[in-house]
Amino acid sequence: MIAFMKFDLYRDALYGITNDSILENKDHLQYLLTPNKNTVLHIYITSIPSIDKEKDKVVEDILVMCPALLMQPNMKGETPLHIASRFGHVSIAEILIQHAKALRSPEDLDAGGGVEAYRQMIRMTNQDGDTALHEAVRFKHLSVVKVLVGEDSDFQYSANEAGETPIYIAAERGYRDIVFEILDKCTSPAAAGPCGRNALHIATILMDEEMIKRIVDKMGGLIKEKDQEGWTPLHHAAHMGYLPAVRLFLEWPINRDAGYMQDNEGNTALHLAAASNHTNIMKEILEWCPDCYELVNSKGWNILHSAVRGGRPFKTDSQPYILKDARFNNLINQKDVDGNTPLHHSAALPFRYNPILNFDDYPKVDKMAFNKHNQNALDIASTSEFYDLDEDPDKIPLHKKGLRKGMRIRKPASATANIGGKQGNKENEEAYLNSFREVNLVVAALIATVTFTASFTLPGGYVSEKGPLQGTPVLVKSSAFKSFVVMDAIAMVLSSSAVFLQSFLNAIPEPKIWGYLILSFYLNSFAIVAMVLAFVTGTYAVLGYSRCLAIAICFIGMSFFIFLFVVFKKRLEMACERHP
Repeated sequence: MIAFMKFDLYRDALYGITNDSILENKDHLQYLLTPNKNTVLHIYITSIPSIDKEKDKVVEDILVMCPALLMQPNMKGETPLHIASRFGHVSIAEILIQHAKALRSPEDLDAGGGVEAYRQMIRMTNQDGDTALHEAVRFKHLSVVKVLVGEDSDFQYSANEAGETPIYIAAERGYRDIVFEILDKCTSPAAAGPCGRNALHIATILMDEEMIKRIVDKMGGLIKEKDQEGWTPLHHAAHMGYLPAVRLFLEWPINRDAGYMQDNEGNTALHLAAASNHTNIMKEILEWCPDCYELVNSKGWNILHSAVRGGRPFKTDSQPYILKDARFNNLINQKDVDGNTPLHHSAALPFRYNPILNFDDYPKVDKMAFNKHNQNALDIASTSEFYDLDEDPDKIPLHKKGLRKGMRIRKPASATANIGGKQGNKENEEAYLNSFREVNLVVAALIATVTFTASFTLPGGYVSEKGPLQGTPVLVKSSAFKSFVVMDAIAMVLSSSAVFLQSFLNAIPEPKIWGYLILSFYLNSFAIVAMVLAFVTGTYAVLGYSRCLAIAICFIGMSFFIFLFVVFKKRLEMACERHP
């Protein structure tokens, strides 16, 4: 029968005092528990900050009084060995194992018996599937790891509920010494981890060359294991451009076919290296697997397709490498499942980033190739968000080389909208246009209303006394007030002009409407600037009697221009990145 622990017993367990309270209950300590079913042994091991011989003796005494506590789990399924391993109490872990080894028959302890009781204790898992070794590894207690793997080196520690094996946890956290200890002492350690990855995957991602070598020496078969994306460690190394790992994986004769393995999308490591612009990786893979370049992915892309679609601005080394090497000649005009050659894909991207469009350097490119939708490269370019062929087609290199839009079809097929970016977006463009017009009109009308009202409710008020100055502004002689009036008038005129432009847009042809909209936007922007200046000068005029307060308000108001500078600078940088 289970009973909650009394205060004196809990206190003595917390401080490791084996006096009357523990001695009086020694025959049924296993039934006296906390709400989480922790025994006195759980409580003591958890609470001690460090270990010494005297404190180790407390554990010995408790186990002598009640051997049943040795493997008794709490509510989370944690045994005292789990607790000792978590907090790095190596001497206590050794004591627990020695007591388990002393068990000679099932009568000694219901949980196990004989010489194998200590193995059973080491292998017990909590509700999360963690063994004591999981806990020791997670909290980087190498001394405890050495004890545990030394006592049960033949056991293959399985993954916990999170899919983590001890060696994967150590590899992911960069605990190289623990990884090496498990590799050296365990006969056949399991290496699985979450997302289908193993310890070799994560060591590759961390670019830890020594860890990779040690894992491969022990478990070379991991080279061909795939994660959930179908990526082998070689895929990860190729994608990151980590040459030492690529070379190491391909040097293993039994695993050389890793260069031919494809992920869930059909990409080989060579595809990923080409897409990531790692020509040194491509050369290494081709040295060991010279014909793997013939493989295409599920979209029918060869490595040149991948190099084009994965190309980075101002870094296109992989494309020239493929185009200049004679062994890849058959890839230059090869079509994917939609009939698109690398040239079609290249046409959908900014021209200056794609060497393949320079026909003078690469005459083997078939510039007149058509895809399954009867589109040539110029048709594809017409659907791209980067170009407006209707505005100035002579600026496009493809047009200069003799291609003409709509040579087989007058209107690009909507089925190929995935190649470019503009096809099928007319409705979205019209919606954006209408939204832009509405926002401009609301802003302009609001500024005009505010500035018009401000001109008749001048700061400082009017002279009320009878005389020639009655009804004139009180602050009319103030320079700040005069600046306020001028800025308010400018804001009023600019915003009114923007409102007029909005009403005038209905009479303008659609192709030219954007120019007037941009003009309206700039009028509003300058009107806002003038309105802020009117606020600052008007406030300064009113608060002239308190110079400090007036200056503080001016600083607060002028902070708007810092925000304006940051916004326009960021917008300019984005524009330069898109159209350098």
